[in-house]
Amino acid sequence: MTDSEPIQRHVWLLDGRSLCDRSSRPAELRPPTPEEFDAETAQTEAAPACTACLFLAANLRQDAAAILRDARSVWPPTAAAAWESLTDTRWTQRLDVEAIARSEPVDAPPDFDGLVLALDAAELDRIRAEWAADRQRRRNALIGYWTPSQDSEDGT
Repeated sequence: MTDSEPIQRHVWLLDGRSLCDRSSRPAELRPPTPEEFDAETAQTEAAPACTACLFLAANLRQDAAAILRDARSVWPPTAAAAWESLTDTRWTQRLDVEAIARSEPVDAPPDFDGLVLALDAAELDRIRAEWAADRQRRRNALIGYWTPSQDSEDGT
């Protein structure tokens, strides 16, 4: 990203790099204050989406659909088992894979319709609402981090 480009909304990978690989989130030595978090959130929500990230995400979706069309089977054979297979990975930093696995019928095969069908606007709104709830949880955690405890205030 050059200095003349605006701040953009990226699709982020688990290691803090953007999908377009043109931006990264620096590892912070301390958590942001709630005010810093609010300012960053407002700035991000007002920013344009990164076109390169969106093109690459669409390309990944297309590649996944092509792999699925060509594959004779999938492994693990159930959606619950697939989510459970992620419990020892970095995906647990982003998703509650155990809760997702529990929400799937135990013996249900994976549903890949989302790869090849048009995206549902209501589902996109649900995802955006989950993001907003996650932002609020992270902000609340920062308030707890930056708020002195009663014990430290009374000297105990």
